[in-house]
Amino acid sequence: MSKSKIPPAGSPLAGPATLADRLAALHNERDAFLDALARLAPAERTATPAPGKWSPVEIAEHVYRVEAVTLRGLERQLAAGDARRDVGPHSRAGVVLLLAAMRSPKQLEMPGGARGIAPEGMGYEAVRAAWAELPARWDAAVASFPPALERTPLLRHPVAGALTLDDALRFLAAHTSRHRRQLARAARGGSTA
Repeated sequence: MSKSKIPPAGSPLAGPATLADRLAALHNERDAFLDALARLAPAERTATPAPGKWSPVEIAEHVYRVEAVTLRGLERQLAAGDARRDVGPHSRAGVVLLLAAMRSPKQLEMPGGARGIAPEGMGYEAVRAAWAELPARWDAAVASFPPALERTPLLRHPVAGALTLDDALRFLAAHTSRHRRQLARAARGGSTA
């Protein structure tokens, strides 16, 4: 593999890391996303680049909803203990393709079967307030996560299939980073598509 194809340190695609490292990467991406959103003028946050396209605040709501749905799923699985739901077999190839898609500059459609992740008009302040509640819940979930479950798929992505917690944290950081690039385009006056 050429050096240019090796993900940089701290990248959601980088190699072995602890769950705490993955969570820190997610927290850092979230903070960078929210900082980028805050730098936009209020009118820029709500401006849609074209009919049917999401405004920056709608993108933020989507990213928040994906993270919140994932965290709720993890919390339910952990609370169920041995009665947790079987999400199917893990596919390393599915995870690799999902993470590569998040790094791709190509426009992607929201996957079919994905529920509860489309914007519903929360607004800027509501998104920030709701998102501010997630880091402490993530910290608690990861701190109490049983090491015996680290290789167990607990969550299901509509395209990649079954995900471990490590996979999910990597996906969420990459997903947030992908949409942060959209915000950067919007700040330069480009499309958020």
